[in-house]
Amino acid sequence: MAVELGRYNILVNAVAPGFMRTPMSFIDGVDETTTPDSVEWYVKRGKVPLRRTELPEDVSGTVVFLASRYCRYMTGQLLVVDGDMMSTLSSIPH
Repeated sequence: MAVELGRYNILVNAVAPGFMRTPMSFIDGVDETTTPDSVEWYVKRGKVPLRRTELPEDVSGTVVFLASRYCRYMTGQLLVVDGDMMSTLSSIPH
């Protein structure tokens, strides 16, 4: 899309957030980001290197940047905002 819309000066970027605490993280009334297994695996063992659960406000600054005048020459990009969990995925047993 960035290639097609660039001629019209339309920027096309995307944000890929990690698993975060939102109403969608609640399953059967349980916040899955706060279960003992989730806290042990992702926080304590460092599968999320920042060692905390992501919150919506952790992503909002990235979105504000993409919508601002400071982002006027970046297009065709995917910004991963996941506390660097992506770097630990290869070490998770399947």
